[in-house]
Amino acid sequence: MNIFFTIVTFCISNFLSAQHFNNELIILQNGVSKSVSTENDVITLKKQPFKIQFYSKFHHTKKENFNGLKVTVSNNQPGLVVIEEGTAVNLIPFFEEVSMTPTDDDGFYSAIMINDYSHHYLFYESETHKNVELISKKNEVGFFEWEVNRFYFEEKEFPIQQIKQNKLTFIFLNDYNSNKIIDIDELRILRVNFE
Repeated sequence: MNIFFTIVTFCISNFLSAQHFNNELIILQNGVSKSVSTENDVITLKKQPFKIQFYSKFHHTKKENFNGLKVTVSNNQPGLVVIEEGTAVNLIPFFEEVSMTPTDDDGFYSAIMINDYSHHYLFYESETHKNVELISKKNEVGFFEWEVNRFYFEEKEFPIQQIKQNKLTFIFLNDYNSNKIIDIDELRILRVNFE
């Protein structure tokens, strides 16, 4: 009988700790919102500023809960590493900890870096330790916003309106359960066509 209760308890705890995560991204531009809720998607944007909104757990330095959204932007889609569910995050070169793009002096990213070897780490811990804006929160999950006005490419920073590329690939990873493995629904690959 004891074994039966142990098995039932184990099953219930696994069910309760299972990943229940709405990994929807919203791209806002000129009052129009585009939802990205599947692993691979394609959208069209104008060469104008836009916002990226996303859900994530809160970053917590003391507990070593490094929750946030990792974002890589590339103009070399055919040359990108193949990424799929079940892959260890540390085996993806542009998502390794050492490949994180440093923020500006104010702690924020003023421009999106376009390359195949680094990522932006978007997080929120408190009003004084963050690099994205908090829109709302419910328990341990927040809804955040990153405003994109500029790009950084080939050692030059410029406004979005001056981008020469018409296609970019955005790769978003939110390791929601912090197990350092890409699980179901944690990865979004978004191909953006600029018009």
